[in-house]
Amino acid sequence: MGKVRDSKKLTPLRRENIYTEIEESNTDCGIGIVSPAEVDALGIVRATKNAMIQAISNLAVRPSFLLVDAVPLSEVEIPGKAIIKGDEKCLSIAAASIVAKVSRDRIMVDEGDKFPEYGFEKHKGYLTPLHRQNLDVHGACQIHRMSFYPLTSYKI
Repeated sequence: MGKVRDSKKLTPLRRENIYTEIEESNTDCGIGIVSPAEVDALGIVRATKNAMIQAISNLAVRPSFLLVDAVPLSEVEIPGKAIIKGDEKCLSIAAASIVAKVSRDRIMVDEGDKFPEYGFEKHKGYLTPLHRQNLDVHGACQIHRMSFYPLTSYKI
């Protein structure tokens, strides 16, 4: 799989290529998705754990041990270990990070079709200058996580 490492340090094209390699390797992957409203209601850590639990439940084979990036996952009855900066230290965590980021980016491209005025397909929801500009012009929409600064000052 080439140089799999922290997804944030790879170009979008490199992440997509590695994602394809992961898919083609028939590696069991589970995806967990939580809504912006769930993130707002529960907070990012609890919502992240919920997404991780969903991802585990979406695996074809139950894992015997979990390696996770930073956040201990005691909510599941599978032994595991949280590794700080795990996506820099562990191949399976780095691969999971790539799968998660590519999946999220693809969702944001789809959201860009639904909300073209925001340019989600360009900035993927990250608070870039373009995203800030679009928020200033259009305000927030229902897919924005309103609990995140500076979105707390925008109205839907």
